[in-house]
Amino acid sequence: MELSRRVLVCLHGFMGCGGDWQAFAGAMEGWEVLAPDLPWHGEEFDDGAEPEEFGEELVRWLRERGIERAVLAGYSMGGRIGIRVALQFPEVFPVFIGVSTTAGIEDQQARRERHGADSRIVERLRGISEEGEFRRFLEEWWGMEVFGGGSRDGLEEFLESRLGHDPRRLAQCLETWGSGRLEPVWGGLGDYPGSALFVSGALDLKYTEIARRMAAAVPAGDCAVVPAAGHRLPSECPRGLARVVSDWLAGGSGVAFPP
Repeated sequence: MELSRRVLVCLHGFMGCGGDWQAFAGAMEGWEVLAPDLPWHGEEFDDGAEPEEFGEELVRWLRERGIERAVLAGYSMGGRIGIRVALQFPEVFPVFIGVSTTAGIEDQQARRERHGADSRIVERLRGISEEGEFRRFLEEWWGMEVFGGGSRDGLEEFLESRLGHDPRRLAQCLETWGSGRLEPVWGGLGDYPGSALFVSGALDLKYTEIARRMAAAVPAGDCAVVPAAGHRLPSECPRGLARVVSDWLAGGSGVAFPP
C-alpha cells in the first residue's frame, strides 16, 4: 500500500496533551505530525465518547483536513485507544505504532481489581476543589513505580503541563477509558491487516514484554526498544523514540511513503 501524504497522528496518554509530542514531532523530519488533544483533555473532540465513537470522530477530523490515510501512533492510554481505532478502521490507519502501551488486561479478576483502583482515583479527582490538592495528586502520580519512582527530574515541567486540566473531566475519562473498564483486544490483533510497531523503553521491563507479545500477535508486527529509557518515551526520550520510529517507517513497515 502507498500513502499519498506522510502524515503521522499521535495520541497522548491519560492527563496528557497534544503538546507532549512536540519534541518528538520536531525530530520526525519529513513527516506531518498531528497531535490532537483527546476527549476530556481539550476541546477538539466531544467528551463522553466510547473508543468506537472516538474512532469515527478521528476519521472525520482527518477527512476535514483532506487526509484519507495516516500512520496512527499512541502512547499509554492513547495507544490502548489507538489500537482499537486501527482495528476499527484499518483502511484509514494501515500502520499503527504503540508506545509503552497494551492491548488490555486479559485476566478478569485483575481487570476488576484495576477497575476498583481506578474508581478510587475517580472519586479523589472529583473531590479536588483547589489547585494545591490537584498539585499533590499530580506529584503522587509522577512518583508511581511504572513511571520510574520518585525522581524529581522533569517534575516541574510535568506539573506545568498538567495543572491546566479539569480534574472532573479527567475523572470522566478514567471512568470511560480506564484499562479496568475496557475489554482487552488481544484476540483481535491477529486480524489487523496492516503493519505495526510496538516500542518500549529498555528500563520499562513490564511494557517491553508486553510490546514483544503484541508484536508477535500482529501478523506484520515488530517491536523495538529505546535504550536507557523508561515508560514516558514521548517526553523522556523524544529523539530516541523518533529515531526508532523513523528507521522503522523507512525500512520495516512495508508501506510506501511519498518522498
